[in-house]
Amino acid sequence: KSKNPERRCKELSLSSCENHKLIHSFYCKNPHSQEQRLHELFNNNKSHSEWFCLSDKDVKYIRGLSDEI
Repeated sequence: KSKNPERRCKELSLSSCENHKLIHSFYCKNPHSQEQRLHELFNNNKSHSEWFCLSDKDVKYIRGLSDEI
């Protein structure tokens, strides 16, 4: 969650050995509860700390959330 996703992505890339690419962002009224919901939903896909290994299907699902919120 970030008010400026592009800047946050750059910050994450600078503090990591990985390059990060923003593939989707959307506004939601309650970002904290949405983030918690996604963490719970994809808990089995967790790779390290805040990072997840998501399939194309998972990403498509997340992209579809912006239509619901």
